[in-house]
Amino acid sequence: DIQRPDLGLDISGTCKQSDLFAKVVACLAPSDDDDDDFDDVALEAVHFVCAFSHDESNVLTLVTLGVVPALYELLRRKKDDDAFVLAIVDCFAKLFAFDVSRSEVLENNKISMILSQHLKTCLTPQNTLCKQTGPFPSIPRHLYLKIKQSL
Repeated sequence: DIQRPDLGLDISGTCKQSDLFAKVVACLAPSDDDDDDFDDVALEAVHFVCAFSHDESNVLTLVTLGVVPALYELLRRKKDDDAFVLAIVDCFAKLFAFDVSRSEVLENNKISMILSQHLKTCLTPQNTLCKQTGPFPSIPRHLYLKIKQSL
């Protein structure tokens, strides 16, 4: 990132060594009591996964830890919460950049189906939130247009 100086820190390595990725993936799993605290932690966990999904090594670690089914289950449970839906679908869009995660997402028909449903919802004229922010900021425009044409 051009805004931050390169301090020579290996943040991803530190996260792997301290099992932080495993702890974050565990935070995506619903608790027995689905309360506001769970929602706050789970949404932050989604943002964390999204932020660290820029590197293939990180994505491989996250996929191995079960992030794809965990994100799917969270999306299924929080389908009526716009903040969760947009964050999770954007996270899936970032995961699509890598073969290991793309193949896992596409091999699961349930995940592909729910993602296409949310993409269609975001493309409806009534969805003003997606009109303002764009449906999936991390998908390159040419891929977004290709997906939109195929629906």
